[in-house]
Formats: sequence, C-alpha cells, structure tokens
Amino acid sequence: SKKKEAPPPEPKDLAWNLRDHYTFTVPPFELIYGGDNGQWALSLNGTPLMDKVNASVTFADGREISCADLGVGVTNRIKLTAELGEGVEYIVTIPAKDGISMRHSYTVFTKHPFSVFRLEVKNEGTAPVEIAKISPVIVPPGSLKGLGPNSTVNLRRFIMHGPCAVYSPEAVPYAVIINDPDAKATLAMGSLTNGRADATADLQPFSGAWQGSIVNAFDPAVRLEPGQTLQSEPAFLCLSMPVPSDVDLYYAQAHINFPKPANPKTAPRAWVTVKDGESFASLQAAHDDWTGADAALVPVTWEGRPGSLEGASPEWPRDMKSVASQLHQEKGGAGLTVDPLCVSDGKEAFTAKSEDGRAWLNPANEEGMAFGVDRMKQVAGWGFDFYVVAPSRIPNEVLKHFNISRAKA
Repeated sequence: SKKKEAPPPEPKDLAWNLRDHYTFTVPPFELIYGGDNGQWALSLNGTPLMDKVNASVTFADGREISCADLGVGVTNRIKLTAELGEGVEYIVTIPAKDGISMRHSYTVFTKHPFSVFRLEVKNEGTAPVEIAKISPVIVPPGSLKGLGPNSTVNLRRFIMHGPCAVYSPEAVPYAVIINDPDAKATLAMGSLTNGRADATADLQPFSGAWQGSIVNAFDPAVRLEPGQTLQSEPAFLCLSMPVPSDVDLYYAQAHINFPKPANPKTAPRAWVTVKDGESFASLQAAHDDWTGADAALVPVTWEGRPGSLEGASPEWPRDMKSVASQLHQEKGGAGLTVDPLCVSDGKEAFTAKSEDGRAWLNPANEEGMAFGVDRMKQVAGWGFDFYVVAPSRIPNEVLKHFNISRAKA
C-alpha cells in the first residue's frame, strides 16, 4: 500500500518568509500583510510587535470562522478612489468552506497617513445564515508584546449621532491609541463607522502582553441569504511618530469625507427638557426655572396613540402646532423629539407590527423611506425651530423581520 502523504502546512503555521506577503515600511514600523489569508504582522524598530493578527465572522449560534481557517486565498491589487480618497487596495479572496467565503483587504491611501482593513463575508450555501458580528481585526492573546515599560494604552470613547461622532466618557471605545515614548512611536487602531453596525475597539492586558479586537456587532443578527454579502466597517490603522495628538487629528481626518448632515446655524446653544412621560406644564415650569436655556425641547413621549402625530391629551395638546406657538410666546425657541420609525399606518410592504400593536417603518425599504420622509415633512410644518431624532424604540423582533441592525435603522 502507498504511504499516506501528510497534508501541506497551512499558511498560518508557516514563517512569513515562506508565505505570499506584502511589506510596508512606515518608520519606525514595518507591516507585513499576508496575501494568502489576510493575516498581518507589525514590527517596531525591527522588533516584533504583533503577529498573526486575524479577522473573523461570528454567527448568531455562536459559531466563529476566521480567515485563517478557510485555507489559501488568491491575492489581487487594484487602484481605487473611495470615500477616503485615492489609494491602492490589496485584496485576498478566500475560497468557500462550509458555505462561507471571505474577502479581506488592506488599503493604503495616497494622501492620508493611515490605512484601513475591511472584511466581507459571502453566503455561498443554499440556506440563509445569520451574522452576529464581523471582526476585521483580532489581536490574539500574547500577540501584542514588546512595548516599552513607559508605554500607555488609551481608549477614545464616543457615541454616534447618525454619522457624527460625539465624545462620551461612558460610551464603548471606538479607537485605541498606543504610545511608546522610548521607541518614539504611536500606534492607533479603531473603527470608522458608517452606520451599518455597532463598532467597538478594545485592548486588554494579558500575561505581560495585550489582546483585543475591533468588532462590528449586529443587533439583532443580520440574515444573509444565499449569494448575499455583508461587509464590516473600515478598521482604521495609523502608524506614527511620537505625538499621540497627531493621531487623534488623523482619526478625525478619516471621518471628514463620510457623509454628514448640514450644521444648522439656528441651532440653540442649550435647551431644557423633561423626563419621558412628563407633561407640557412640566416642560413650561422647567423652562421658567432655567434662565440659561435658549429653548425648550418636547420629550419623545408627547404622542397619544403611537405614530398618530397627535398629542397625548390631556398632558399635551392634540394639535402640537399650539405647543410650538406657546413656547415661542413665553421665551426662546421650541424643539420636538421624534421617532420617525413609529407610524400609525402604511403598506405591509414596508411596515410591521410589534407585539404591543405599534406599527413600525422599514427605513431600508425605498418606498418606506419615502413614506417616512413625507410624514416628517408634515411634522416640520408645525413651527418648531429644531428637531431631535431619538434612539428609536423599535423592538428587536421587528428589526429581525426587516433584516436590519439597530445601528442601521
């Protein structure tokens, strides 16, 4: 009988000099990107800093598949002009295994001192799958090591109002900045959000080294039909000289070209509001008590029947135009909090009801979006000076029916 030959070693088990790879030098850093499975490594002044940094997809049932698990991919290099400008994208297309294929890429920009990683997953099977999260960067335990004794690791925390980042000390971190003053080097990793998912960037100490990841979570999980793809948010990487504040500037710069809402020049300096469920009289009293507020903001619970666009009588006038008028007469401006996804009617093609009987709008449906815009145009005619879009109360059961994440909604 023939002797059974051992299978060839997988790329993840080989040294970098035996693998298909690209090398990028940004003194004092050197980055190696694997053209076989999208793994990458980083050295600082010739000393290994990170190795076998990976990427993965986690399904709703808890199963996780990494790029390195799927086998040997095919690499390609293209010039591109995207939302962040011109650059070169290095793409690794990894073949399907168990009905899933992946596309990992690393983009270097012509005019920016940072780069981005992306991971795209495709359902190559015959049945739908549910994706709970995509992690375009995973620093495995013990991989991030070799930092100097005076190194610092700081988190940048903010929340997203639409596509706009607002600092919040209680929020999850979106970026991690590592500064090694002895090596005169700063490294930053983070997520550039475009609203598809809830992004988090985090590093934790582990046995004298660091571990962590950049995660895009989908809540609820997103259903991927056969043939469909789902892409992560871009993962930001900046390799810089000593000044950490420069990296903050670059991270802000990376957000510049993402779509932003217009900044209304008439927005009030400050406003006063009351808790959800309180009345118009309570808002008037609070406004009288606080002389520093330019305006009063009506809380989101002003509606009687949800989605009716009528006030909850007797706590609020049924005709909300009168609220704007009275607030103007008393002093200052008037604002209204809205949840545009809560409606009272609409076609079944773009609405769904939750267990409590409320009707909800699907903003990912083109006809549904147009219907919602028409409703908000009606609200905009009531005479309020500004409008605040509240985090929607749309339940997960409805989001799952629409097959969109809360972040996207």
